[in-house]
Amino acid sequence: MDYGYAVCYRMSIFFGWSFLFVALLHMDVRDRDLKLIASREEALAAQMRALQGG
Repeated sequence: MDYGYAVCYRMSIFFGWSFLFVALLHMDVRDRDLKLIASREEALAAQMRALQGG
């Protein structure tokens, strides 16, 4: 009985940390995507200003 409890406890710890790692990784990727989108919009706006002559 104690062995089964220990296995379940360790598995829950493992899956908890795994979930946290994946969530943090997803947040990092999302932040990078948002920064990339913002820089593309800024470059496009600068290009439009240059084409308009001002």
